[in-house]
Amino acid sequence: MKQSIPAGVFIAIAAVVLVIAVGLVWRGSQGPPEFQSPKTTKTIPQYVWDKMTPSMRDQMKSKGYEPGNVAPSGQPGGPAGK
Repeated sequence: MKQSIPAGVFIAIAAVVLVIAVGLVWRGSQGPPEFQSPKTTKTIPQYVWDKMTPSMRDQMKSKGYEPGNVAPSGQPGGPAGK
């Protein structure tokens, strides 16, 4: 024979489901999260600048980019070989 679920267990499960549903609706109504934009500079690493053609350099300068001593992404800054 089937046994019925005790009323306390049923109420607890319904309360948990209701809290989760209200939480999801509340988070969804806030819209997408606001992320800060990354801080970027208009500096092109010197090793990239050296490989550009003169026309590319002129184009980058017209957009406000300048050559600089910037380490490659993920690489420590400083002289090579250390």
